[in-house]
Amino acid sequence: MQGPIVDLVLLLLLILFFGLQQRRRPQVYFRFWFAGWIFVFLSYVVWEMQGRLAMAEPLQNAVCFDFLWLGVMTFLMSLVAKEHGTKKVILCGLAIGAATMLIVDTQQFIVIPSEVLAIGVLLAEGIAFSIAFMLVPRRWPRRRAGILTICAVYGSALTVYAWLTPASNLDHCAVVQVLLCAAVMYAGSAGRRGVSGWAGTVGFAAWAGFYLLKMHPGNPTWLTIGLSEFWNFPKYFVGFSMILKVFEETADDKARMAETFRDLYEDFRLLYDTHPHPMWICNESRGRFLTANEAATKEYGYSIAEFQAMTMSELELPDDQEAEEVDSVLGEPAEGVRVRHRH
Repeated sequence: MQGPIVDLVLLLLLILFFGLQQRRRPQVYFRFWFAGWIFVFLSYVVWEMQGRLAMAEPLQNAVCFDFLWLGVMTFLMSLVAKEHGTKKVILCGLAIGAATMLIVDTQQFIVIPSEVLAIGVLLAEGIAFSIAFMLVPRRWPRRRAGILTICAVYGSALTVYAWLTPASNLDHCAVVQVLLCAAVMYAGSAGRRGVSGWAGTVGFAAWAGFYLLKMHPGNPTWLTIGLSEFWNFPKYFVGFSMILKVFEETADDKARMAETFRDLYEDFRLLYDTHPHPMWICNESRGRFLTANEAATKEYGYSIAEFQAMTMSELELPDDQEAEEVDSVLGEPAEGVRVRHRH
């Protein structure tokens, strides 16, 4: 649907957007998303350079996979970074990434015996399962069960695939597993009104589905053309869900601020209404009463409606000689002149 230049521009806009967000907002996942889109962008650049550079094709494939793998792993790790801290999550992500990239990259340059490849895949899946068991909190039972199920079932199937076949699509299979885990995490994080979570789930699931369809050798021509035309659509849908998350966060922040101000107002209103001394609120420029508390109505004998029909000057006692005599005896300055009020 669009050429490489359009895709590069769209990816750069996503990087710019999340680059600004991670500087302005305290949420740590914005930093992960910023880094993730940079990795995806670099993967796309290397992919578009195939056949245009003197670089060997296996090396290009390895570099392209490494950047894409780091990108999708960063997206996945962003969903648990708040729970465990940035450093711990990055180290865990690198542990999974290093094991997987070592296997896939080595496969690009040499023929690995199926037994050795299967053992390597099994070890990498064991690391992934252990880290998932450690990082996904128990208070997220559905997400935890979904992630562990994917690691166990999909990992076992991947091990068998590496044992019985040349596993030429092992890089795609690894990316699919991470995308499926990200879809599960996004689905669990979607609240009742959180559209971004469900949009992210659809985007990651579609992204994984495109890779699964691409690996199938017997696709009809129309499906092959459709995959080619819409290949980047799922990742843009993921980007859309992340942008939507920003607006949802902004709306939530405003709602929390409004609730805080409402609580403060209620506290002030309670203090104002129940204060034992007369209190009122006036329009400073016109001197008209806006409201008065219960103590003022009892002390002065006016109702709130009568207060609101009066001005401050109407409440003051005119030509109060007694107040002036008291001021003269006490020697009060002009700005401290006492004014008695009419009850």
